[in-house]
Amino acid sequence: MASHYDIAVVGGGLVGSSLAIALASSLTSSSYNIVLIDSQPLADIQLKADSLDGRSIALALSSKKMLYALGLWDNLQEHATAIKKIHISDQGRFGATRLDSTRYAVESFGYLVPADHLINTLNNQVDSLDNVTRLQPYKVSAIENHSNHVILKQNDGETVQATLLIAADGANSFIRKALGIGLEEKQYQQSAIVGSVECEQAHNNTAYERFTEEGPLALLPREGNRCGFIWMNPTEAAENHLALSDQAFKDKLQQAFGFRLGHFQSVSKRFAYPLALLMSHQRVQQRVVLIGNAAQTLHPIAGQGLNLALRDI
Repeated sequence: MASHYDIAVVGGGLVGSSLAIALASSLTSSSYNIVLIDSQPLADIQLKADSLDGRSIALALSSKKMLYALGLWDNLQEHATAIKKIHISDQGRFGATRLDSTRYAVESFGYLVPADHLINTLNNQVDSLDNVTRLQPYKVSAIENHSNHVILKQNDGETVQATLLIAADGANSFIRKALGIGLEEKQYQQSAIVGSVECEQAHNNTAYERFTEEGPLALLPREGNRCGFIWMNPTEAAENHLALSDQAFKDKLQQAFGFRLGHFQSVSKRFAYPLALLMSHQRVQQRVVLIGNAAQTLHPIAGQGLNLALRDI
């Protein structure tokens, strides 16, 4: 016998978990029986979250308001850092653009929240919901999309049936591929180097966007005098930068950014991610809806990936 649910969400990451919470909290869908499916055990997801080396997620003000409405912000705000100012400059050119949230009568432009704290907050909230069932690990190996229901199968034969399926399983979405939904794809031939630096001077809740010769560089305010950075480089240059010692990389980053925050004191472990634009040709196919990176994967220069997914939700 297949387990039957009103709504199945495949993908237990930031997007899938947020969606499950929003559905369970909605007056129009709170009576629905929801299942959250992921191929990884929950313990593995929590271990991965704890290994993120303090990386942060940029949340737009609208995303903060959504999380507040879902009852999550009280737990997140303790470690959230507000972005009250934005400074944009172009390496080698005079002048800059400066934005101040007070001029727009808003509390801030957004917030930086530690990724592990956000992941664990979402997981704890999901586990507290009576009408959301976790099915982890469950690796979808086949899908049948019918006019009034969807059937999911894994290799051991265990079957899940749902009236509606939400694919939140990321840029390499198995659901999208299994349904034969095509993509518009553009490889940027760039990688994003991600990490954090300790700064000599206070950041004063200012986010910096610096257009360098090698690619855009963003420094985002975090707790204390620390800033998270994301630096887009041509793929080969990014690989070379990752191979540098901490001191050599710190010097390279300092040269690109300048001394608006004084000298960089220390730099964290770095990670690199290849960048591409992916746009699904369809967002809906019969009883299936695609959201998040399964529907669109964007260049991170404007920090809109998760924020657009939360708007989808």
